[in-house]
Amino acid sequence: MKKNDVLIFYVTFADEKSALDTGSKLVEAGLAACVNVMPIKSCFIWQGQVEKEGEFVALFKTLPNLEDRFRAEMEKVHPYDVPCIISWTMNANAAFREWVESNTKS
Repeated sequence: MKKNDVLIFYVTFADEKSALDTGSKLVEAGLAACVNVMPIKSCFIWQGQVEKEGEFVALFKTLPNLEDRFRAEMEKVHPYDVPCIISWTMNANAAFREWVESNTKS
């Protein structure tokens, strides 16, 4: 892990409201510093059928040491039966990393 690493979570939702409501819960709990919500078009297999639907993707910014707590809470509150919860570590500028740190609860 590098000094300025932040953890990004990519999570999809059926609608904007559930993405923002879930995002608010995780930000208020201090498990993420912020979340960005954007509309996307998705094509996927569900129960043996090809589905093409609009969804919303939420990008959460948090700290690497919060990964397990974030993931456990997201799995608990996410409305999907099989949620997409993907994470990767990115190197941020120092000021942003400090902001993420000051707005999460390690």
